[in-house]
Amino acid sequence: RDLISDKSHQGVVATGLSLEDKSKDMARLVSCRTPLSFRDWRYLHRARLDILPRRGHSWFCSQDQDTSCRRCGKENKTGFHVLNHCEEGLQLATERHNTIQDLFESLLVKQGHDVTINNAIPGQRLRPDVEFQLSGSRVMVDVVVCYDQPGSMENAYQRKYDKYSSHGRILPLVVGSLGS
Repeated sequence: RDLISDKSHQGVVATGLSLEDKSKDMARLVSCRTPLSFRDWRYLHRARLDILPRRGHSWFCSQDQDTSCRRCGKENKTGFHVLNHCEEGLQLATERHNTIQDLFESLLVKQGHDVTINNAIPGQRLRPDVEFQLSGSRVMVDVVVCYDQPGSMENAYQRKYDKYSSHGRILPLVVGSLGS
């Protein structure tokens, strides 16, 4: 684990995958029973290692070259920007979030839980993504997709927990945009 996470450039995702220093467990991208082709896997691993050629990479572009995003023209074209912040890609980010939400909902329904989706909390503007009953109490699940950087997944978890904890049991479901 240290061999991968000690690399300053390529260890970002590996460090983001680490659950905690004391734990020997690591979140993993499950590769069994997937419809991904070998070409998709090659692309996926290059993205996770942050070695895809993009305009915003210092090792890919010279200093006098334009590094702005080709789609929106605003920020540096990095993996973080492309996957999470490009205005032209926000629809894809929403679809990614909703796909995760739908998958989680279908798993709960298979387990026999009564599930509600995007129900507003009475008297609040908050709408947890999924709600279900567990041992007689309501559990709220809110999905968040963030970039796989050290600390960002933990920060996303804490933001969701702080947002909903005063309203009942909350389970923030944090998924990295690179598969963590």
